Amino acid sequence: MKRKFLTIILALFMCVMTLTGCNIFVRDDYAYYSQIVASVDNMDFSMEDLELYFSLFNGQNYISQYNMSTEEAYRQVLSNMIDRRLITNALLNGDDFKELGIAGEEFDKAYKADIMTDVYEQINKDLKVYVDAILDERGQLVPDEEEEEDSEDEESTSIYEHTTKDEWNTNFRETTDDEGHWALGVVYDSYLPKEIVVPEFVFKCEDESVKSEAWSRYISYLQITANRHGRFGQTEAELFADRVQQQYEISREQKIIDVFQNYYKSTAKVNLAKYVATYKQKYEEAYSKYRNDTVNTTTNDNHYASYKSDMGGNPQDIYYHIDNAYTSVAHVLISFSTAQKQMITAWKNDNDYVTESATDEDKAKLQVYLEQLAGTNGENITCFYTDDNGKEATKSASAIYAEILDAVNPESRTLTLYDKADRFEPFVYKYSDNNGGSQNANFGFVVPVNPDDGNNNLVDQFANGARDLFEENPNGGNIKYVISEYGIHIIFSFGGVKNFVSHNQLDNVDAKLLWNTRVYPMTSKSILDVLAENDGSLDGSERLQDMLTDEKIKLKQAGKEITVYDYRLESLWNI
Repeated sequence: MKRKFLTIILALFMCVMTLTGCNIFVRDDYAYYSQIVASVDNMDFSMEDLELYFSLFNGQNYISQYNMSTEEAYRQVLSNMIDRRLITNALLNGDDFKELGIAGEEFDKAYKADIMTDVYEQINKDLKVYVDAILDERGQLVPDEEEEEDSEDEESTSIYEHTTKDEWNTNFRETTDDEGHWALGVVYDSYLPKEIVVPEFVFKCEDESVKSEAWSRYISYLQITANRHGRFGQTEAELFADRVQQQYEISREQKIIDVFQNYYKSTAKVNLAKYVATYKQKYEEAYSKYRNDTVNTTTNDNHYASYKSDMGGNPQDIYYHIDNAYTSVAHVLISFSTAQKQMITAWKNDNDYVTESATDEDKAKLQVYLEQLAGTNGENITCFYTDDNGKEATKSASAIYAEILDAVNPESRTLTLYDKADRFEPFVYKYSDNNGGSQNANFGFVVPVNPDDGNNNLVDQFANGARDLFEENPNGGNIKYVISEYGIHIIFSFGGVKNFVSHNQLDNVDAKLLWNTRVYPMTSKSILDVLAENDGSLDGSERLQDMLTDEKIKLKQAGKEITVYDYRLESLWNI
């Protein structure tokens, strides 16, 4: 009876503690996050390390996309974290990096600026969450409208690193080994350590009051996190430095792997004849799919419909084109400010402007307002960018337009299309709004030359501007600007999309020609690069896996094991 009474009293006590929100069992967060969850050789991995990896590498994707349990997801992230550390340590001390002159500490001398840029970009993404929340609280958040174009990924690094775009022919050498493989023998940019100016952090936010509040909330979050991990009394500078260092280590690991893969790809032996054969096969397949039937009009319509559909998807994967049915362009997008976007929204409300049902007259009135708001050549649109010294700077869109015209010199008859494209490219990355899908790295933006074929998901102003440039010069190299609700688009034309070799000359295609032909003018990526990328065997993943296996064998031979402390991990999924 006495034991039953004590049990009831204890149960009631626990219920009261639960309802009042009290908890007599308080976890020591410092001890919790400091505890080692895995170790190998002289490397320890803490609970804090694992949580950070899980967050930055979006461990939730394992749960949502791969139907893993929470336990499986954490174990997978932990395994990945250990493997990456073993591989990157092996790379930094291996022969490949010694040949490049960036073994050990030399790596950071060569790449610190690049890594810090990646870190700052990630921190700006984190800060944008706070900025959007504040704008939403103030009723100033402008909803993201449908993008004026399908956002493109940034250009992936070329399989073979051309030393410069002016030396393509001299770098190409065909050699064979005893097994009949072919090699490009390309000179690789070795990234020898050099004095590099490490950029300063720039918080990219226009509104100073929002910027101040967002930064305050971000620092508060870092403070709470630091306190939970037992780091009390840190200054704002110390909190930020800690966060930078945490993200630096992870970005550094990725950079180590990327550098190895680039080097591996540039020195790997490949069967060039295989890629030439693949190109010809893909060309023939596209030719059969898209070519005109001189007899059957219905078939011609079907051919063109297929071509138009494919061009709306991945035009870089098309190996035969219907000449000049489309034009290709790149652009620098300099957006209206948040305040200007709010003015546009107010104008629409005042004028009962509904995008879906707007008449041509309505659109013309809106265009007049947009051009007045933007000013001459975009003089009222301000671009926030980072200058060559890593400092935050501003410049008007009209000044940028004048700068681009002067540099590209579109009227020049001595500069080739490649020359002009090479001069235009840096401005895309220096000034363009990254949220506008402006990197346009894979094939530019393609627009049907015939307006009746639509705009390919591009806003009218942009699509019509591209057509105007094509009409002016089908061979490209010319520039103009247009103004849409997004801001000012400074458009560079590559001319009509067409085949670099006719079907009756297909037999003359060789590896050197594919090596020297760019996928599109504003890229260093050749057609041969794309074929090699699609082959999938040149990314060095097999060698990295072999390297990881070797490292684990060495550990075992030395009597060292990878130890995972399962009982410490259970708290992550036994909630």
